Amino acid sequence: MKDKKIGYKQLSISIKTAIIAAWIMGVFWFITFLIGFIQEMLLW
Repeated sequence: MKDKKIGYKQLSISIKTAIIAAWIMGVFWFITFLIGFIQEMLLW
């Protein structure tokens, strides 16, 4: 039972880390897209 609780806690941490990593990637992609879009608008 104790080992199961520790495993669950580690799983919860890994899920949170994955969500944070995915969110950071999404923000990074959005910023890159936005910069590209602004450059296109300025060049046009």
